[in-house]
Amino acid sequence: MASAVTRGFSVVLTGQDGFSSDQARGFQPTAQEFQFGVCAPGGTAPICTFPPSNVPKAVDVITPADTSQATGAGR
Repeated sequence: MASAVTRGFSVVLTGQDGFSSDQARGFQPTAQEFQFGVCAPGGTAPICTFPPSNVPKAVDVITPADTSQATGAGR
């Protein structure tokens, strides 16, 4: 008897940018025209020191109930 296979999927939301090579809108330290901001202007949260080029271009990840967002995003 074959074993049951369970499959699921995650939905990843991002901003579209028709001028970038990967078609996804990027991040800057603070929001700019056509770029998301990692942090609010004058922000002091630890995330504000994170390099924008290392931020995943996922704005939100919707996963099945038993899957963490980190796992669903492939992290």
